[in-house]
Amino acid sequence: MQPVKETVYANSKDRNPSDATVIKRLDTAFAKGQLTWVKTPYWRDGWFGRGLIQITHKANYDKLGLTKQSALDLKTSVRATFDGMEKGLFTGKKLSDYDYLVIRNSGVPEYKYYASRAIVNCDTAGNGAMIATYAKAFEKALRDAGYTGKLAGLAITPKASEPSVLSPENTDLGITPSGQIAQGPAPSGNWLSALLALIFSIFKVPKT
Repeated sequence: MQPVKETVYANSKDRNPSDATVIKRLDTAFAKGQLTWVKTPYWRDGWFGRGLIQITHKANYDKLGLTKQSALDLKTSVRATFDGMEKGLFTGKKLSDYDYLVIRNSGVPEYKYYASRAIVNCDTAGNGAMIATYAKAFEKALRDAGYTGKLAGLAITPKASEPSVLSPENTDLGITPSGQIAQGPAPSGNWLSALLALIFSIFKVPKT
């Protein structure tokens, strides 16, 4: 849950390697045949994956209004993530294609986690199940923390049998921070609550 450069993982000691280091790592992996999905190296001009969504190629950075530097800024990366998902800027698919706001369609009881992987990447068959597992865990964490959504001044408390993910542009976040959460070499602390609060504050609707 941090905007990082490609090749940086949770166990990486260097959280911000130089561009040259990233390019070298990718070149090495490509030469070894480890990047089987890559036909032509996209990283040699420095436009490799950055941010929360790991944007690649200059055209995509431009589309989202990002630079190599701003893609690593948390607030900017959150904004780009939501812009891309809401407007279909990544693959043409967008959040509304998967009924992410359940009250828009009461006949669809839950967010289509598996299929919605296509919003960011068209590798649903390979990674849809993993993304669905992550998404359900985050939704459960929000509910267990006491999350409630508010839309047009009305409190919405979905039934346990009808999980939903409310649009961040239409909700307020109401969770009580829990204890310290360590995450290895990355900065520790109440990072999840802080990130969620940041996300929702960016898209918060003024109270009436």
